[in-house]
Amino acid sequence: KIAMVFFGIACAVMLLNAAALGHDKHGKRKRKGSRHAETINALPADYKERCGGCHMAYPACLLPEASWRNLLDSAGNHFGAELTLDSAEKAQVSAYLLANAADRSGGRLGRKIMRHLDGQTPDRISTLSYIQHKHRKIDPAVFSRKAVGGLQNCVACHTDAERGDFDDDKASIPR
Repeated sequence: KIAMVFFGIACAVMLLNAAALGHDKHGKRKRKGSRHAETINALPADYKERCGGCHMAYPACLLPEASWRNLLDSAGNHFGAELTLDSAEKAQVSAYLLANAADRSGGRLGRKIMRHLDGQTPDRISTLSYIQHKHRKIDPAVFSRKAVGGLQNCVACHTDAERGDFDDDKASIPR
């Protein structure tokens, strides 16, 4: 019994020391904040309302400026649908997307995306090699689940995706 008491005390002391040094119970250093969280500019109301009405209002840092320009210029055929933005809405949405694009934002996620582009101008976030690489260990059948809805539906697993938080440690894949 005495040995068990000493063992329990020793474990408690080790856990307290690890916590004081900023380590978790497995001895790994705790991170401050999320590795995949970006501080992104607030989404403009028109962008969130107009774009977020059909799909997730993607943070602009997920595509380069040229991609956003192409998407805005082809609004008459936006993946099989027609976008109708009046000139004021288009100006506000464009200003947000272009100023905060992957190659303009200066954020870590944008830099990672740009490093993987090799000069390409993708038209879909789901086709980005960086995004595909980050999801390579997930069974493709997961993306076919009704609750997931495809690789483009970030918020299915990353509930804070619109705020730029794609931390895989906080991701939860729905069944």
